[in-house]
Amino acid sequence: MQYTLSLFEHFYKNLPPLIPNEIKEQMASTLGSWQNNFEVKIEEIEMAMIKFGYEVWPYNQAFNDFYNANFFKQGEHFLNAYLDEKLQQKFLNFKVYGGGLEDLVTGNPAVFFTDEERADLCVALVEMKNKLRDFTKQEVLTLRKKEYLESVAEYSKSLKKLKKEIGHLYDLSLAEKDHPLLSAEIKEKAKSLEYSLCSLEPDFVSANVCDLPDFFAEHKLHLDNLKGIHLTAEIDFYKE
Repeated sequence: MQYTLSLFEHFYKNLPPLIPNEIKEQMASTLGSWQNNFEVKIEEIEMAMIKFGYEVWPYNQAFNDFYNANFFKQGEHFLNAYLDEKLQQKFLNFKVYGGGLEDLVTGNPAVFFTDEERADLCVALVEMKNKLRDFTKQEVLTLRKKEYLESVAEYSKSLKKLKKEIGHLYDLSLAEKDHPLLSAEIKEKAKSLEYSLCSLEPDFVSANVCDLPDFFAEHKLHLDNLKGIHLTAEIDFYKE
């Protein structure tokens, strides 16, 4: 329970800019009511996170778009501020061989840097990301506020469709009576999509969500075709 509550606290403390005060106050109140409540169930916390995840998702998506754009445009500039002269030169050499900032984040260039250099790079990357996040926050609160809110509005429109598709998956799960494992798989997928709304699961590509009902329909057809395939046919050799 404590671990799930910690996830909720992290979710709350890392809200993107311009979340309506009403949502923030509701989240704070919910967290406060659970701080010393040892009887709260994990399911209750998860359901609350999902509820707020739906409300926060458009802001998170919009903010991530701005952050990612800044990462590719200015990430190296921010990173160099946390590298000494020797490591800056080593990073330049790494770029000559075709590497880049994104490779540092994924850990691909492990063999290019020494253990000590990799340790320094990890610290620098954490500092860079924090600084870049602060920079992006300030940007969407001032110079690019209008663009940011327009993006939030667009994601809010997408969210309506996503909620409908996720609800459809739950309906499919309930309606599936022939294959219990398939029903459980559909329900688990719907739940994981909801978890991703509050960053409990990796983010999904919203365009792919609409394809899931067709995917599970084909899966069901395949299972239907397999019915009885494992049974041994009985032949009566004495029947005239």
